[in-house]
Amino acid sequence: MSGDNYRIELDPDMVGVKQPLFAAGQYLQLLVPGVADGFFSIASAPQAPIIELHIEAPEALENSTAILKYLKAQLKSGEALQVALPLGKSCLDHAPDLDIVLIAAGTGFAQMKSIIEFLQQSSFRRNLSLYWGVRTASDMYARSIAEDWMRQGRLRFVAVTADNVDNEWQGHHAELIRAAIEGRHDWKSTMVFASGSPTMVYSALDALQPLGLPEDRFYSDVLEYAPRAR
Repeated sequence: MSGDNYRIELDPDMVGVKQPLFAAGQYLQLLVPGVADGFFSIASAPQAPIIELHIEAPEALENSTAILKYLKAQLKSGEALQVALPLGKSCLDHAPDLDIVLIAAGTGFAQMKSIIEFLQQSSFRRNLSLYWGVRTASDMYARSIAEDWMRQGRLRFVAVTADNVDNEWQGHHAELIRAAIEGRHDWKSTMVFASGSPTMVYSALDALQPLGLPEDRFYSDVLEYAPRAR
């Protein structure tokens, strides 16, 4: 796609499953011999003929580059992959009668793409907004796709960028969340999906609840794999 981001398409037969096999927003676990397992959001909608993944694999991330190398080799040979799916509860299997706000950082866009493309083929008629944050403009690898959706009147898209290479993305999380708040949504009639680091996700939850967002309408895989101590 661009920079260190890669788009991988898998034939469902390669993972030994038939469709529909997941709900929009779910992810899969890829088992790679000799390498730590990879967990990737599925970027395609359930009705798509392929399984699409977005993988960020800069040279500094040895595990990601090893997984990418393995995937390319398997795709070339046509050999089956060991995959566990579907995983995750932050997903949609129907069109809700609520507005939807999607907040994504980095390759968290993949999960949101699945949800958006699912809703486009559904009876969904409420407001849909996407807030996507990245470190630099070059990291927004699918900006043209999001802008096309906006031009077609399918959603509101707000891009948030910052030239900050800190791994914790200090300060930028606040900008992304602030952008969503400035959208002046009716949070009492909205459901939110957030994809990013635990820091970003919990910051978003803490910022939106006082504005009227019910806690049970905030969805993120982070809540499951990195629960906050009570």
